[in-house]
Amino acid sequence: MGSSIAANQLVWHHDLTGQVLDPASLNLFWFELTEGAYGQIHRVKAIVEIVDGSAWQLSFNQGEDPMETELPVERWLSGRPDRPSQIEVVAGVDFDPIGVTAACRVAGSPMRYYSIIKPSCGSSHENRGYFLYSWQL
Repeated sequence: MGSSIAANQLVWHHDLTGQVLDPASLNLFWFELTEGAYGQIHRVKAIVEIVDGSAWQLSFNQGEDPMETELPVERWLSGRPDRPSQIEVVAGVDFDPIGVTAACRVAGSPMRYYSIIKPSCGSSHENRGYFLYSWQL
């Protein structure tokens, strides 16, 4: 069964290379996205980096349970990861790409605060290049 895009659907991509998510923010964003907060979603696939240095593949198809799989790659524990990371959405015509893009923006100052209060998440560097995301629009 091949995949095809209907006339009333669109495909949207967003590069996430070098960006790192905290699990709580990612879970909230993923729930909002798959439950229709940004419009009707038919399919989503993403590869994301998490603050513990792991990389995950996320997948959602309308009518099915979302899937999460940790990728079998070495943990990235120093600086921003430079391996490819992105999200791809197949959505209906009511999709809000501006809202999703805003949800993917980096909140710079909380990142430094998180690095200081969470030094156990990697190396001894004060600022490891990790980001926290602000999912509040």
